[in-house]
Amino acid sequence: MILRRSLRDILTKRNNIISTTSCTQVFSSSSLLALHGCSFVCRRFLSNQTFTHTHNNNQPGDILKIGRKIGQPYFETHPHLVNPQELTSGVSIEEYRSRREKIMSSLKEYSILIVANPSEKIMSNDIPYEYRADTNMMYLTGFKEPNSLCAIEKLSNGILIYHLFVRPRSAEKEKWDGPRVGVDDACRVFHCDFAYSIDSLGDILNPILERNQKIMWGITQPLDALSQVDSSFNEKLQDACPLLETNRVIKSASEIALMKEAGRIAGESFRSTMVFTQPNYIEWALAAHMEYQFRLMGADRSAFPPVVACGDNSLTIHYVSNDQPLREGSLVLVDAGCEYRGYNSDITRTWPINGKFTPAQRIIYDLVLSVNQRCIQLCRADGQMSIRKIHAESVKMMKKAVESLGIFPQDINIETLYPHGIGHFLGADLHDVQRVSTGIPLKPGMVITIEPGLYIPVLDYIPEPYRGIGIRIE
Repeated sequence: MILRRSLRDILTKRNNIISTTSCTQVFSSSSLLALHGCSFVCRRFLSNQTFTHTHNNNQPGDILKIGRKIGQPYFETHPHLVNPQELTSGVSIEEYRSRREKIMSSLKEYSILIVANPSEKIMSNDIPYEYRADTNMMYLTGFKEPNSLCAIEKLSNGILIYHLFVRPRSAEKEKWDGPRVGVDDACRVFHCDFAYSIDSLGDILNPILERNQKIMWGITQPLDALSQVDSSFNEKLQDACPLLETNRVIKSASEIALMKEAGRIAGESFRSTMVFTQPNYIEWALAAHMEYQFRLMGADRSAFPPVVACGDNSLTIHYVSNDQPLREGSLVLVDAGCEYRGYNSDITRTWPINGKFTPAQRIIYDLVLSVNQRCIQLCRADGQMSIRKIHAESVKMMKKAVESLGIFPQDINIETLYPHGIGHFLGADLHDVQRVSTGIPLKPGMVITIEPGLYIPVLDYIPEPYRGIGIRIE
């Protein structure tokens, strides 16, 4: 275990100052008892355990050079992606610290918050799926490597202790899978107070959990090392996700800047894909072109599998088979977005495959576009408007517009033609902060989508030019 902050730094917060002169010292738990005012430190470790204390002289905002690659982009090795004073692209070490402090400020003393990056998921035999770090872990720490865990304690007098459990260095495994930050450098890079091997999770975390009265549990995906954690603590567990998501719903200036870039990349990719479109291509060709443009312009990945739906395939809201040809005279609905430095975009457009709308297609397109534009005008942080209220208004608009067409029975349920909500929160997750009610008033810093759609079934009573038209604009 490596300590980033010296004992002097921690104890000064309790008005108990001791002298530490050497950069690396080895303490046993019994020797800690001799340190004035250190009983709270002793309770944090197993008896008869030995740990290494490293005193780093960096100031709170410093980003240190470590002279090698780690398991994610770092300013020292990836200056084209991460700027000095940033821990991850676009986000400073101080912003991560501020996030942790803000969330922990709402908890009582002797509470602990736990989040984690899951184990890798295997696609076939020993071939893993592309890995993505847990959103809450990324939000609090910026740490992207798998099989890792963060525990933040709030002790007496508001002292916060930030523990980070990571994969240990391994020359053999790193030869095959790439570099790891390891225990020794985790504190230097991520400014945690204590770093440990994830292989020792049970030995270290169980005593930490025992001394805390409330355990805020934010782990939502499988982590192999959790089998080491004592299940007797379950009675102290509370779901941390509502607390985390309540904080995440308001985006910082840096988050908004990253989301704007994700939106720009997606917008340019849509323009390119529209030009690329031609009859007889298979739907997956548009998906491939879209994803290629995302990566070419610097996105990390697609935010989700693209929807490319020709003709009445668009009546399936999340159609992702993408295996039918693009037919002359039909529309194609494309729902796609990219992830850029951990933040997502989400866009849907519908266009004619041959470049020209039929009269019926134009009527339905203009109808949906009008609802889209009017709903965007309702996005106000006035203390009254919410996603739920905007959706209710969109249903009224759509119903009135559909009635004016004169092609549907007067008693038709509009939800059969417009079956989904008007939008959702957007952020580090595509469908972001799902535990936050869509009924809360919109506030500055929230990011939402507006995506009305109209989906006309293939039924005999509907005039043929309108059958199978599905249009969504987001």
